[in-house]
Amino acid sequence: MILYFDSYITDVPFNPKFVDSNSRIRQSSTIYRMPTKLDIAKYTLASYALYPWTFVLIRYELQDSWCKKDFESYVRTLFPTALIIEGRSFNQAEYLKSIEIMEHWDDDWIWYAPNNDHPIIANDYSIIDRALERAKKYSNLSEYVSIYYSHFSEFINISRKGSAFWRLFGRDTTILEEDSDFIVFIKDSGDPSSIQIVNKALFRHWFASTDLNTKSIIRSEDVNGFITTHKQIIITPKKEIAAHFDGYSHTIGGLAEISPEQVPPLFIPPGFFDGEIKIVYGFKDYKPGYTNINPDANSYSFEKQKFTTDLKLSLNEIPFFWRSRIISMEINPEFSFNKKSIQSTRNEDIKLNPYLLKNKKINISNVKSMLRCAYYSIKNIFNA
Repeated sequence: MILYFDSYITDVPFNPKFVDSNSRIRQSSTIYRMPTKLDIAKYTLASYALYPWTFVLIRYELQDSWCKKDFESYVRTLFPTALIIEGRSFNQAEYLKSIEIMEHWDDDWIWYAPNNDHPIIANDYSIIDRALERAKKYSNLSEYVSIYYSHFSEFINISRKGSAFWRLFGRDTTILEEDSDFIVFIKDSGDPSSIQIVNKALFRHWFASTDLNTKSIIRSEDVNGFITTHKQIIITPKKEIAAHFDGYSHTIGGLAEISPEQVPPLFIPPGFFDGEIKIVYGFKDYKPGYTNINPDANSYSFEKQKFTTDLKLSLNEIPFFWRSRIISMEINPEFSFNKKSIQSTRNEDIKLNPYLLKNKKINISNVKSMLRCAYYSIKNIFNA
């Protein structure tokens, strides 16, 4: 598979609203404090470096041009044979240049990464290969095939009839197959979301099938309204591959809201870039200066409640790309690994379907969210 990273790295937010919705979290916890976008991009690329790409194309632009030399040196340590081009794509002409490059590469699949903040957090990269195999199987049924690799809690529900996300975005989906690993569905009007593994036919369709003149085309969402992708087949893994660094901040105030208390944003663990991550696992008392992990904890560290932790993960869910950078892991000898706790099971249920009432905490934000959904449902009934 080809890694195609094409991004502008800047601390100026694309949408300030999304940043504001996370400000409470970022200011409430030292470990969740917002790093620079350059560090987030480096963190993301470090997670990509452990996958055996056939080819790597890195297009980038930096807000702080004086960081160029250091950034390219860092990228080269991760991807020694990468083709690195200064200048991100901003219109169709630039995307056509990238297509011309990739057409010479003997691989039909592209990990399309125009965002710089979706690191791979999976504990096992084999899920990517299994998803690719499933996508190849369906290439005979449709010209356009893709795989969602991020925004797990949303896209695992896009084809689930009745879910909030299905009501907003998935009404034209039809499930073709479902097993313990994947949901495969056909989306009649396609989906140009820029967090997908795509085949070259779909990538060409987005960026080369219609003359877009000088329109601003920064990522694939920008072709929406100009390009329609009929009968796109999409594979949704049932295991999370990558995650958005800002979590689901873009949903706050919407009809398919996922609160940070349900699925928090990401953070860069202290010591990551120096290979000195220190973890304490399974302790009730929070230990500052360490990455605290406890699947049995009631709350996250940014919630400022009793029995908090930074992450509610089991040991085998720790991101694979952290492992070589961990220098110490202290495990509570009293922590029980014999039986999955009620809280641990609840954590999994919340991530799989955060829209259910039972998976929400009762607070002002969630009450407002439920009232919005109720109003929307009643309005639809009267407009039907």
